[in-house]
Amino acid sequence: MNAEAPPLTPAPFGAATGFVIAVVLFVAWGLVQALTLFWLDVDAAWGRLQAAMLLPVLTWLYTGLFITAHESIHGLVWQGRPRLNRAVGRTMSTLVAFLPYALLEEGHHRHHDRLGHPEDPDGAPHIDAGFVSWLMSFFGNYVRWPQVIGMALLFNVLVHGLHIPIENAVLAVILAPIGSALQLFTFGTFLPHRAPPEGWAEDEIPARSVDLPTWLSLVTCFHFGLHQEHHEWPSVPWWKLPEARRWARRRS
Repeated sequence: MNAEAPPLTPAPFGAATGFVIAVVLFVAWGLVQALTLFWLDVDAAWGRLQAAMLLPVLTWLYTGLFITAHESIHGLVWQGRPRLNRAVGRTMSTLVAFLPYALLEEGHHRHHDRLGHPEDPDGAPHIDAGFVSWLMSFFGNYVRWPQVIGMALLFNVLVHGLHIPIENAVLAVILAPIGSALQLFTFGTFLPHRAPPEGWAEDEIPARSVDLPTWLSLVTCFHFGLHQEHHEWPSVPWWKLPEARRWARRRS
């Protein structure tokens, strides 16, 4: 890892900047979730067009919730306040399809500690793993039956208890979380950690960054595709990764 941390510009809210961003993402997710569940009329042509526009936004916001949970694992939601970090992380991971925060935390620390080793829970199941086999292995490490049961109960409460149209519930609590999981896996695991044809060099971090314009990096996965920088400097929050990448490029 690079011994020298990048000199980043001060964050607008200091150590609390991550918390402010987390609140904004949570409020935005709640609003779009409510619109999807209670407002959309997918029986109408205009409603189906609105659904097609809202689904990518809701998917992206689910990804933002997960990224916030990831930030909490690194203590970056509100730096210096570990209890608040964990509380935010548990809340966000629960909202993302009842993901077990303790399992995510343990697995992610192991991912950083054992990067490129067989013990890495996010690594490829075998050296020539394709997208689907790697995805199944990845999900198998983090999906548990209580989570599946919780999602089934939530769906039934929405449809049969609150009388939400089944199409709306499918969009909000099934398709959007699944789309978010695929987004996270593609840009945060598969593309960054897929070994090049010649293999990783011995002195090389087994991670690359997905080279995209800053705006597209944000849209695809909240800059999680800047994975080499994340592994070099895990203390850099997601919104500062483009700045860290620019600094590293100037030095090279």
